[in-house]
Amino acid sequence: ENSSGSCCNDCGCPTGKICSNNSCVNGTSTFIFRPIIIVPLFVSKETVITTNASGAPSIDGNKIVFSGYVAAGQPRIQIYDLSTKTLTTLPHDENSYAPDISGGRIVFEDSSIRPSEGTDIYYYSLTEGVEGMICPRDCYQYSPKIHNNAVIWEEFNYLRFYWLPSQEERNIYHVDGKIQGTYDIWGGYVAYLLGDCSHGVPCDYGVYLYNIATDETHTVISTSGEIGDVAIYSNKIAYAYGADIDANNIYIYDINTKL
Repeated sequence: ENSSGSCCNDCGCPTGKICSNNSCVNGTSTFIFRPIIIVPLFVSKETVITTNASGAPSIDGNKIVFSGYVAAGQPRIQIYDLSTKTLTTLPHDENSYAPDISGGRIVFEDSSIRPSEGTDIYYYSLTEGVEGMICPRDCYQYSPKIHNNAVIWEEFNYLRFYWLPSQEERNIYHVDGKIQGTYDIWGGYVAYLLGDCSHGVPCDYGVYLYNIATDETHTVISTSGEIGDVAIYSNKIAYAYGADIDANNIYIYDINTKL
C-alpha cells in the first residue's frame, strides 16, 4: 500500500490498485474513462479580391459584383467569380455604381451616357452577354435592386418597378412629402420603409409590403418609434425598430402567417 498522505490522489495508483482513504489498495476502479475528443479550431481566411478603391458589393451564388476603379479611370462594374477566382470588368462605360446581382443578371446605375440628366438604370445578362437601358427618362434614377426578373429603384420621389421579360414598368409608391427609407426585393414582394414628419416630431415610421402580382400594399408596422432598416428574404421581413435609433432591436415578420 501507499499511505503517504494524499499521494494516490495527486499522483495516481499503479495498475491493479485504487485510491481509498488517501491510500492505494488492491481493487478495480468502477470509473468509466471516456475519450477526450479534440475538435480542431478552423480559422477563417479572408481573401483580398481587389487592391484598388472599390465599394457597394452584392453577392449571388459564386458571383460578387461591385463598383471599382480600374487603373486611373472612373469606377466600373467588376465581377469576381468565387469558383474560378477570376476578376472581370463589365463591358460598359465608366461612371458605373451601385450594382446588384440575381440569377446571372446585374443592374447598376450609370452617369456617363447623359451626365447632365442624372443617372440611368442599366442591366447586364452574364449568360447572354446582353446589356440594356431600363429607363431613358431625363431624371435621376439610383440604387437599383434585382431579384430574378424584377427590378426596383428610386426615381424622383417614386419607387419604381420593372419586369424584364415584358418591359412592364409601374410605380410602387410616391413619397408625397414623406421620408424615403431603405427597400428590398425578394420573389414576388417588395419591402420598404417610409417616414412621416409632416406633423412634427417624433416622426411616424412604417414598414410596408408590396405584392407585385396583385399590385397591393400591406402595412407591416406603423409606429411613432424609430425604424432603421428593412430587408426581405423568402417569406421573412426583418426590420430594426425601437424607441430610439440608438436602441433598436431586430424584429422578424412572417409573410405567410401575417397576411
